[in-house]
Amino acid sequence: MILLALVALIVIPPEKLPEFARQVARIFNELRRSTTGIWDDLKRDAMVKPEDLVHYKPSPPPATPPTPTAPPTATMTPPDSEKKPHE
Repeated sequence: MILLALVALIVIPPEKLPEFARQVARIFNELRRSTTGIWDDLKRDAMVKPEDLVHYKPSPPPATPPTPTAPPTATMTPPDSEKKPHE
């Protein structure tokens, strides 16, 4: 901003400087007014209204996959042929 002012002082003749300053001020005011309108619209659209909360239905939680169950552990007994006789 300061750099712009310095360039304007060098480039623009002193008798045209007041008109240039008015034009710059007008441009900044129009820019500010237009962006204020946009920000107001964004704020208004982003607000949550109480009636929106009444109609809100939360989505159900995602289904969790079933956890795998381990098969029952069985004790293995050797066949009769492999049994050692008790003496």
